[in-house]
Amino acid sequence: MSMEQGTRTRLATILILLLILATGAVLGVALDRRIEARSPSASEASLQDEGGPSGEDEAEGEESPRRRHLIVEQVGLSSDQKTQVDSIVARYRQEMRDLHDELQAELQEAYTPRYRGLLEEVREEIKGVLTSDQRMEYDSLLVEYDRRRDQRRDRDSISDSRG
Repeated sequence: MSMEQGTRTRLATILILLLILATGAVLGVALDRRIEARSPSASEASLQDEGGPSGEDEAEGEESPRRRHLIVEQVGLSSDQKTQVDSIVARYRQEMRDLHDELQAELQEAYTPRYRGLLEEVREEIKGVLTSDQRMEYDSLLVEYDRRRDQRRDRDSISDSRG
């Protein structure tokens, strides 16, 4: 092996490792955002948990055990004002959820094709380093990996839709 060929091999190896590192970083960010999207943000939590009466008959001045305090309540709201604030929050709760879902879908729609394209480029470059037998084994491993990923995604989307 000549020195020039050895240098090219090292550079190709470094490039592949950097691409794998970048792919891992992008995947990590995507997973982190997905986890964050599943856990309610502070504003969403206030709308979900503080939105309105629980439907139970509440005694004057008492709050439902599920109800958490809104920041505005720290100014000393009357019972009537609490009812009005609860009504306002309840009216906007679904709109905020819809907006969140819409933006999440748009982000996913823009992200997925770009991510998959990069992933395919990494896989193709890796195949360029492999022998024929290794490529065949690598391809079969990728097919199995993609199948398991799709099953997880389907299972997650089913559990997400159930609530």
